[in-house]
Amino acid sequence: MKTISRPVRRRPTEPRPATLTDAGLGAVIRAERRRQNLHQDGLAAASGIDPRVFSRIERGERSCRVSELSAISTGLGVTSEELLARAQERHRAFGDAGT
Repeated sequence: MKTISRPVRRRPTEPRPATLTDAGLGAVIRAERRRQNLHQDGLAAASGIDPRVFSRIERGERSCRVSELSAISTGLGVTSEELLARAQERHRAFGDAGT
């Protein structure tokens, strides 16, 4: 007799927590925006990103797509590479405490 296996039921997974990279990059974007005295809504509009999405990126609750990072960096007048380098420096300096 052939046995039929049932699919394993798994518990629903919790939402993916923000990684250090997400939170670190968001913190760097927020710091640069504030340094330039720009409002979140204004930079979001200039970048072509929904303000709610932009807010989630800054808080590290959502990963930033390459196209979004490019648009945000253009709006800030810096390069994407510069923002990523700052996020990496922040991670090296603070580790978990920097997020």
